Amino acid sequence: MKTIQSLVRNSLLIGFGTAALTKEKAEKFVKEITKNQKINSTEGKKLVNDLLIQSKKQGEKLQTIVNKEVQRTINKIGIATKKDLKVLEKKISNLSKKKKKR
Repeated sequence: MKTIQSLVRNSLLIGFGTAALTKEKAEKFVKEITKNQKINSTEGKKLVNDLLIQSKKQGEKLQTIVNKEVQRTINKIGIATKKDLKVLEKKISNLSKKKKKR
């Protein structure tokens, strides 16, 4: 079973890798079609921008899916969350205060 840390690390690498790869491919694709005079430079820049916007949207969707999966895995294996730890810290603090008053 993968650790939570490796799941998070891999999901981030996937997200960043997808965005970088898409940008490189988009620029290469646009250079190629502008070189062949299928579109002009202005249209090419707009196309790159549109492709990058779409890539960002897809990356955000992927990140949402990964976040949900990580959260599901955390819940499934029963790892304490920061919220859980804060509740315990508060309880311990309250118990310590009560003990000092006695």
